[in-house]
Amino acid sequence: MINQHRSSIVFANSRRLAERLTAHLNDLQAERLGEATDSFPPPAQVMAQSGASSGRDGSRGPVIARAHHGSVSKEQRAQIENDLKTGQLPCVVATSSLELGIDMGAVDVVVQVEAPPSVASGLQRVGRAGASRGGDISRSVLPQPSR
Repeated sequence: MINQHRSSIVFANSRRLAERLTAHLNDLQAERLGEATDSFPPPAQVMAQSGASSGRDGSRGPVIARAHHGSVSKEQRAQIENDLKTGQLPCVVATSSLELGIDMGAVDVVVQVEAPPSVASGLQRVGRAGASRGGDISRSVLPQPSR
């Protein structure tokens, strides 16, 4: 889905899941491109290094996504936001850190991998898609209920 859009935000409900998803998305992209990647560290080590799963320099293979949450430095979050806005980064995997008050520019689709913590939170997240294009319909993908 990320490869079908110019810009995507994937929302997770925890920092740990955001980092794990970011690492997994980058690994999948590397596999698609046939490139070798360094092994990503276990989730506990990823959290200890916040942002290590998605370095800008490509040292861990091609970067299609970066994590955005409260454990990522303010400077790194600003860079990630700018990279998404300018089209240098196709996807940001975020927690509630991107729900309110940040202009993310033209976001094509919002993916929620877990049910949002509240209806209001879900609406804020969905509203990120198409928000800056005045009148565009917001597009979002929500998790399917388990049966």
